[in-house]
Amino acid sequence: MKYWTLLLFLALADGPQPPAVLEQALRSMPGLRLLDPSLDLIGAYTVDQLQELHLWPPWFTADLDRDGHPDVAAVVVRPGSRPEFGVIALHARTPGVVRWIVPLGADAIDGVAPGPAPDTVRLLSCLECNSNPWYRWSGREYERELYTAGEQLLASESSRKESVLFEHPRGDSKPVVPLEGCEAVLIRRVGGASADRWYLVDTSDGHRGWIPAKSVAPSGTCIG
Repeated sequence: MKYWTLLLFLALADGPQPPAVLEQALRSMPGLRLLDPSLDLIGAYTVDQLQELHLWPPWFTADLDRDGHPDVAAVVVRPGSRPEFGVIALHARTPGVVRWIVPLGADAIDGVAPGPAPDTVRLLSCLECNSNPWYRWSGREYERELYTAGEQLLASESSRKESVLFEHPRGDSKPVVPLEGCEAVLIRRVGGASADRWYLVDTSDGHRGWIPAKSVAPSGTCIG
């Protein structure tokens, strides 16, 4: 074994080891590997810096599909003169299936972390920002900022912008009641599709109706 190969082997042995299901998936994806800051984030972040931020290794485990078993989310890279970054998920019940949370692209991804709920994945493309998007498994795909029943939202992120509850999950449906900006609503059901998502919600004063995903915001984000 050559000297530098030996050093690399020892360094990997000392660091966190990927879950077996992740190692197996990478073997089935020629040309891809896990994120390596020393090669992929030159001039941005080192492993030590990511460790200090509790954002290393470039994977984590969580029950992402809500079946009671731990799954894996990881940042992968296709090396080259212009490396491509993506995020994959591996579900425990279908370990041989690679599911893309974020497909390969030119934008650098510094890591992944749990999102606002235990079954969500936050993509870290800007460590100093509060706007890093998160994703949730819909049963078919990983959808950006997909909420679920039992979560509370705001009818709008602005107190100056009114919203409307509809009788059915479509824009040409009969309006039920107007909502004030930043009015709290509780999700009862998720409808529509990823390109046209709707939520059946209850208001604090007893109204129920559908609201499009584009008209909701997370709790605590109200702008006066």
